[in-house]
Amino acid sequence: MAWFDIVNLDRRFVLTGVHAAGTTTWTLPSSVVDTTLDTIVLGPDFGTAAGTILTAVSAGGTPSTFTVAGSYGAGNSVLGRGYTASCELTRPFVTDRDGNPDTDAYVGLISLSATLHNTGSARIRWVRSGRAERTRTFDQDPLAQRATLLEWLGGPADETQVFIESTSPKPFTVTGIEWTVDYTPRDD
Repeated sequence: MAWFDIVNLDRRFVLTGVHAAGTTTWTLPSSVVDTTLDTIVLGPDFGTAAGTILTAVSAGGTPSTFTVAGSYGAGNSVLGRGYTASCELTRPFVTDRDGNPDTDAYVGLISLSATLHNTGSARIRWVRSGRAERTRTFDQDPLAQRATLLEWLGGPADETQVFIESTSPKPFTVTGIEWTVDYTPRDD
């Protein structure tokens, strides 16, 4: 299955654009007004260009219209609003033999590995106190049936926020997450 069969956009419309004078225009049905739509994904009628992601510009009107420079009237496209799918991971901790967490221990982050399935785009984003935000991005066409996104993080777990995200309309599925950490118990 091609990824553009599963388009992750909010308020999706399947429309055919009209090309004239170097610009393609898509018009929402009936009297629908929504100027916040911003992304177009070309459908299967576009052959090797199918799945191309375009940035739409609202032209206003009732119903609302959207334009893109170029000729894209050859078939159906999906028009919608892009969004960020995001999951903040909980801080990793170590447990003792009885399963009790050692919340006073030092846990240093070494790496995070995210297992992906039928995914076209994903990223690991982390923010550490006093440091600039960093990301590691995975973006692939065609979809990766199975892939691993690995990032070397570094730093104390209690000072770091880690997110698994996607900002693309491509499918995004995380099937597993594995932390590699350094553990040092604190003496009382």
